[in-house]
Amino acid sequence: MKYRSEGPAAYVLRMSRWHRWFAWRPVRVGTHECRWLEFVERKRVWYGIGETSARYTEYRPAPAPYKS
Repeated sequence: MKYRSEGPAAYVLRMSRWHRWFAWRPVRVGTHECRWLEFVERKRVWYGIGETSARYTEYRPAPAPYKS
């Protein structure tokens, strides 16, 4: 979700960092590993310049929540 107060550069910077995301659809987090209906971490990767630019999303398993 893009916030109204942030510009395009801030959105790209925020989405380029690893952040928690609830996998409401199956996502591949490894070569032979998928996650579904649980939290994972994701980040967007942009490459290219101008009209030829593109993006893809990387996923990885979220660390287990800390329990004391």
